[in-house]
Amino acid sequence: MRITIIRESHLEDFVLPELVDGNYWVFYTDKRGKSKELVNVIALDNAWVMKQNKDVSIINLDGTESYEQVVLQNGELYFLRLEDEKILLYVSNFCDDSLLNYNIVSQNEITIGQADTNTIVIGSPLVRSIQAKLVFNENRLVLQSTGNGVYLNRKAIMNRSMEVMIGDIIFIYGFKFIYMGSFFAIQNPKNQAVIHEVGIEIRPQDPMNVPDQGEPIDLSELELY
Repeated sequence: MRITIIRESHLEDFVLPELVDGNYWVFYTDKRGKSKELVNVIALDNAWVMKQNKDVSIINLDGTESYEQVVLQNGELYFLRLEDEKILLYVSNFCDDSLLNYNIVSQNEITIGQADTNTIVIGSPLVRSIQAKLVFNENRLVLQSTGNGVYLNRKAIMNRSMEVMIGDIIFIYGFKFIYMGSFFAIQNPKNQAVIHEVGIEIRPQDPMNVPDQGEPIDLSELELY
């Protein structure tokens, strides 16, 4: 199991063993750049359980409740409250069969956000009405962020635009979007995002009719956080 630590400026990872056994401290980099213990994760009844401590509280997403411990589940987000900041964790399994390919059949603008009018709708209270846009500009793909919570190759893209290159990975609260030139590989754990395929004129990649791109790209070798 992988724990992605979502910081304001970047993403960090902590990897738990595949075998659920043992007792581990999750480490993070504090504001002074030092590695520091964050929370304790233990194996209990064949599940990973995260426990709060004197320095860190586990709270729900709106901050109204706290928990002594929680069972970590694939595709879920968890808020931690420290003395000087809040940290968001995203938990994912190593193997995720939600990765699907979508052909790019037009260069229409792609919007990502919570509103139903978006191309890709992410139903999370943390996501803005429009969180990000993907804009095609003279055969270049540009990512436009409307605030925090958008990461390109593990670095935050806040209120600015960045060109997206082939193989780049966009991360928005666990939703992963991989640009592969003529198609997108989209990882959608637990089908939490709704992709309006017809409205934006992208469609599932047909494995029998993949566009010729020269040397094949093995997606299994990509690091999907």
